[in-house]
Amino acid sequence: MNTPPIKCIVPWPAKTFPILHKGETPVTVAVICLSDEDDQAAELVKAAAPIPVVFYDGKPKPCTPIVQIYAQALAEIDADFFVFAHQDIRGNIPAWVQNGLNVMDQHDFLGVIGWDKKGKQFWGNTSQTTVIEKCDECCFAFYKDSGLSFDPKLHWTNYSQDLCYRTTCAGYRALCVPNNIGHAQHRHGPWFVKQGFYHKDMAYVRAKWAHKLPK
Repeated sequence: MNTPPIKCIVPWPAKTFPILHKGETPVTVAVICLSDEDDQAAELVKAAAPIPVVFYDGKPKPCTPIVQIYAQALAEIDADFFVFAHQDIRGNIPAWVQNGLNVMDQHDFLGVIGWDKKGKQFWGNTSQTTVIEKCDECCFAFYKDSGLSFDPKLHWTNYSQDLCYRTTCAGYRALCVPNNIGHAQHRHGPWFVKQGFYHKDMAYVRAKWAHKLPK
């Protein structure tokens, strides 16, 4: 499939500055988003402020798979902590990140919507820190130096589930923390589902992590 080159439409600021803190240590934070609707992007900017949002252009269809875009952002942007968010995420992202930083270790993983080993779902507005087994890809975060990376065999979905399993298999935690993050689920029927990527990605993750999935 031929796709246009990755285009960063709102780049990382030339001068970075600490936004939040881990104890007394300043932490620079970047929010990464693939966007194809300007009004949705504007709402995400409000939810993330004052954390800068780095937007990549998702308007050309077919466009570069989101996993490839996220991987490039992680490699090229000079920030300590990364949030990967869909354009329809709402709420107070800085408060969510700060709650995460307060309890996370360097190698932990932070999700908004998660499930435990028994399949119980936890939304981001959980009242306490909860250890999860997998999470939705609508919004998640981790440290740049956590050792996590995106599996290049994935395209558009199940990448957060893959990251959760990699985190927990390495002996670290995937977490949901208290926050008011919401997922508006504003969509027009993802074109990549019609292209078959959803089922390909799901089949790949199921095969890769068969030993982790319920029998």
